[in-house]
Amino acid sequence: MVWFRRDLRVHDQGSLAAAGGAGEPIVPLFILDSALWPTVGRRRQDRLAASLRSLDSSIRQLGGPGLVVRTGEPHKVLLQICEEASADTVWHSAEFTPYGKARDERVGEELTAAGIAFEPADSPFLHPPGEVLTGSGTGYSVFTPYYKSWLGRQTPEPIEVRDLRFDHSLDCGSLPEANEQTRAGEDEALGMLQSFVHEGLTAYGSKRNRPDQDSTSHLGAALHFGELHPRTVVAAAREAEGEAFIRQLCWRDFYGDVLFRLPQARNQNVDQRFDAIPWETGPGADGAYERWTAGMTGYPFVDAGMRQLVQTGWMHNRVRMVVASFLTKDLLLHWRKGADFFSQQLLDADVANNSLGWQWTAGTGTDAAPYFRVFNPVLQGLKFDPNGDYVRQYVPELGHLEGTAVHEPWKHPDGYRDGYPERMVDHAQAREDALRIYESVKAATQ
Repeated sequence: MVWFRRDLRVHDQGSLAAAGGAGEPIVPLFILDSALWPTVGRRRQDRLAASLRSLDSSIRQLGGPGLVVRTGEPHKVLLQICEEASADTVWHSAEFTPYGKARDERVGEELTAAGIAFEPADSPFLHPPGEVLTGSGTGYSVFTPYYKSWLGRQTPEPIEVRDLRFDHSLDCGSLPEANEQTRAGEDEALGMLQSFVHEGLTAYGSKRNRPDQDSTSHLGAALHFGELHPRTVVAAAREAEGEAFIRQLCWRDFYGDVLFRLPQARNQNVDQRFDAIPWETGPGADGAYERWTAGMTGYPFVDAGMRQLVQTGWMHNRVRMVVASFLTKDLLLHWRKGADFFSQQLLDADVANNSLGWQWTAGTGTDAAPYFRVFNPVLQGLKFDPNGDYVRQYVPELGHLEGTAVHEPWKHPDGYRDGYPERMVDHAQAREDALRIYESVKAATQ
């Protein structure tokens, strides 16, 4: 049996290759985990449903009966399906998140007790957590030395999948309903990868910070759902000399490794010195949070990003850092509030990338000296959206302002004519206040 999880593809698929190599008929299974399915939000449910339908089609093209889909607690479903199919081995891609590890430990115990092997044959990472270590055998806590070590390791090649035979004895069940307009699945992801490699990779290093241009790969969701493996992506990028892009892929492995070693980092500060930060609470903080989520802060670059997120389920990475800095440094709201909102909205929401990315910006995470980093939302907009096109796309109330004027409507007599809100805080003052608080907390813990 192959238990599909974050590996919804049939090429470069380690579990499928291992099962094929065993020479026995394969049951391809996906479990809608009853503990997770209701929590991921409608947008990601729809994206997953579309990806499952694509996987089902791919399995049928390989001669299989389709994807077997069941809903319930994984250990119970697996025991039942293994009994029905007389399966003696469950192949899977190893998980390293706190929930995934706990779930797999229970599944392994239950299957082993029943005489069924539970065999990991892959992972969602190029180099799985615990593999890239310092000279003393410990994990890295800072990205740059991790990246250098990561680059020095032999890059695994894509896995060839062949010799597949399928078990046709089981009822496949019902696939979850999907929006017909949702584009998902391995074929779609491979097409996006090839298009990016041939058309966008050369300029990626110089344009990747420009949200006004379509200059990134948009592969985050495909990687999250496992429609592509990083092996496939890195192999394609290396052929096109895409070093800048490969460096960004390394962040996935790094944050996965950090969360594996520090599972509490999902909702706690890596740098515990900053546990004492007096984050804002109460009705005023709640109101500020609502304005941030609605894209009504009065800072156009921030508001464009938040509206893009809510409308599309995606936000450009440069803008993610700016809106996160605004929430944590300008509004002094806890990074967990932002991480939770992103988790509900983003199609590519990954627990490690999300929690640790937010901590990087909040200054409580893995960076060596990050607390004094405060993004200026106006200067960031002027630099990375120099013509104002990104803001005008998502903030129509400012559509009448031309060029860079869109980033500073308060400087123009008609800037607020269409109802755009005034700035909710003064950034310069908010920056001073935040730095004073961070420095005070840091000093008190030395």
